[in-house]
Amino acid sequence: MSNRPFDSSSLSVRSLNYCCLLALLLSPMSLANAAEDPPRTENANPEGRKAKVERLIQQLGDSSFTVRENATKSLSELGILAQQGLKRALMNPDLEIRMRAHRILLKSLQSEFAAKIAAFIADVDGKEEHDLPGWKQFRKTIGSNRQTRILFADMLRRESEILESFETGKNLEPTVLKRLSELRPGSRIGQPSGSQQAHPATLAALLFVAGESTLATNSSLFSQFYSLLNYSSTKQMIQGSRHKEIIMKMISQLVLKETGKTTHYYPIMLTLNYDMKSTGLTLGRRLLKAQPASFSTTQYAAIAVARFGDQEDIPLLLPHLKNVSVCHTWSNPQIQPGVIKTQVRDVILALLLHMTKQDHKEYGFELLRATPTTLFHTYTCGFTKDEKREAAQAKWTSWYEKNKPK
Repeated sequence: MSNRPFDSSSLSVRSLNYCCLLALLLSPMSLANAAEDPPRTENANPEGRKAKVERLIQQLGDSSFTVRENATKSLSELGILAQQGLKRALMNPDLEIRMRAHRILLKSLQSEFAAKIAAFIADVDGKEEHDLPGWKQFRKTIGSNRQTRILFADMLRRESEILESFETGKNLEPTVLKRLSELRPGSRIGQPSGSQQAHPATLAALLFVAGESTLATNSSLFSQFYSLLNYSSTKQMIQGSRHKEIIMKMISQLVLKETGKTTHYYPIMLTLNYDMKSTGLTLGRRLLKAQPASFSTTQYAAIAVARFGDQEDIPLLLPHLKNVSVCHTWSNPQIQPGVIKTQVRDVILALLLHMTKQDHKEYGFELLRATPTTLFHTYTCGFTKDEKREAAQAKWTSWYEKNKPK
């Protein structure tokens, strides 16, 4: 019967992702569970049960539609007791048997997974061991109360491939890069209508594996990940999520993680965009003390300190008043012909005046434009003439000599 067309009810399973089913079946967790015999109370006659399952599987390919339907129903009711036989049936030469076994097995695995997840969430006291990929490390880093368990369960439902890769240490980087490309605005990978919306559980899974692995040392992945977090749509999703507190904790841990070779611009901007006062201040202080070579890092670290800190942090900014590196060039014919330059020390001075509650106009900052995130649009901290810049620096030096703490 292997060449006989199968009935219309079987056709619907063609829409299922067969590769995803095999991935689920062949995962270490699934194979381990399936290899175990059911408890003795449910398995008093294993040989008889096995023979019954094999008989029903053969009936999946019967010439009678009624027989096939009854066999499908009986195997579905057996649930986990039929899984091993159904897995073997995936290789049956009869297409009808393969397709029906596929459908029954997927439903059985989904029911089993749902029951396992429900038990996991309910086990707040941690009395049972739950063999879920990534859970041990997640529990150690984030916690194991009911709320964290609910989040982790959602992460597993949505991003099992990422968590499996993290657990096994295989293909984690390409798996995460692929997921990030799917979430990038304008991406149409497998999506007829454009990029996917990043769900909080997806963001949590990405944050978790990035924070607990060496992924953050990959410059390309690093910038894509932080770009995703800095999108306004992502921010809105997180802030409206019931898991906001946990996700923000994960963002903070990632931001403060030493990344070595990667840029610090993205993390410091993340603290500013998400109004992360404690984290932003910690990172800003750390970076300024390290005397970063990048003028971009310097100015945004100083912004974080000026926005989240107080006058006790002024000494951290003072050394950077000597930084004459040009960080912005722009032009506006209505202001003056030619190029207007902004130096790092211009930005630092504007921030110091903010911290000491002085009037910027008295120092000649005639172009300055305020903004909530970075206090000022940094390019507007420049001067139209060098003479005005030097005068502003001299005025600050004079003021600070008179007013600095003793």
